[in-house]
Amino acid sequence: MNKKIKVSLLVIIAILVYTSADAQNKTYENLREAVLSASNLRGERGPSNVVWIHEGKQYSFTRMNKGKQEIWIHDIKSGEENLVFSTKDKKNADGNDFRYRSFQWAGDYNYLLFQTNFQPVWRYSGNADFYYYSIKDKKLELIVRNAFTAEVSPDGNKLGYGKEGDLFMYTFSDRTIMRFTDDAEKHFYNGRWGWAYEEEFGLVQAWKWSHDSKYIAFWQSDERNVPVFQLTDFSGIHPEYMEVPYPKVGDTAPTVKIGIINTLTGSKDWVEFDLEGGYIPRIYWTSEEDKLALVYMNRSQNLVEVYIVNILNQEMELVYKEESDTWIDIFDFFAGELDHFYFPEGIDDFFFVSEKDGWAHIYKISYDGSTIEQVTIKHRFWR
Repeated sequence: MNKKIKVSLLVIIAILVYTSADAQNKTYENLREAVLSASNLRGERGPSNVVWIHEGKQYSFTRMNKGKQEIWIHDIKSGEENLVFSTKDKKNADGNDFRYRSFQWAGDYNYLLFQTNFQPVWRYSGNADFYYYSIKDKKLELIVRNAFTAEVSPDGNKLGYGKEGDLFMYTFSDRTIMRFTDDAEKHFYNGRWGWAYEEEFGLVQAWKWSHDSKYIAFWQSDERNVPVFQLTDFSGIHPEYMEVPYPKVGDTAPTVKIGIINTLTGSKDWVEFDLEGGYIPRIYWTSEEDKLALVYMNRSQNLVEVYIVNILNQEMELVYKEESDTWIDIFDFFAGELDHFYFPEGIDDFFFVSEKDGWAHIYKISYDGSTIEQVTIKHRFWR
């Protein structure tokens, strides 16, 4: 018997064997109907976009209802579910039906920030309009148009956003806007990257609120000396051209430096660090006040160093170093995990997923680098 026919028959037999009892007792008119009956095994769709809120006592989730987007809250203890937002009867600032691409919770979970009208730029990034919604007042308000990124401060009182290569802050109480940077130009950005950094390291938002909302740490990215690669779009009647700074092997790579913005005064300071031709692919605010973790990688991406920086006096300490004969991952592109580092609040340790012994393990590392503890246990089935 032909090998392909054998495989096909085995697949069909497996499908028929594992259908439900009712389906097994049913008579099918043809093979196609029998094969498609496997859909009976599928249960109802579970909740989408699950986000834990209120210290794990509740979670929010989304569902579609007659073509309208809904956000619900499920209470763990009582099992009750409450609808907190629906796009039904909602209009955007232009009078069209409101739809959103993503949302984030804000203000002690009393408000929602929506990203809508998304216009792609690179693989992940794009410009969008951002709306703010009060669950109590049921009021939907446009805050900023055509922003690259936006995020509500941890205290819920302010909205930081990046637009046209510069950084701004909107204060909800008095509706004022503070501009933090004003020197963006072509291929020179504050709080965002060009194509190379985004594509290589997976992040879109190149700035981070501190836990106390006092500071914003951001990347300033300079691609002006990177060779330009010309892309051609042949989809239209006439070709269109796009120039993208793209460093090939041996070319000048984008340079970055880390700035610290005081959100009360608007003043800026810079972290003094020599890239030596490498990268700063990640930064993290630590649990210690006024201290920032800076992750450095060489251009070959087989060296990772973690530094803890005191942003007030520029004191910097190397607390972790790892080298590899091949390369080191700081995020997982295929799994959609953007961080292999984790800096939880409340403890003076951070965690890192490393494959330095040939297996992916989680390590706990103290802020002073004195202790490195493997958290996960090696098993013969460990992947």
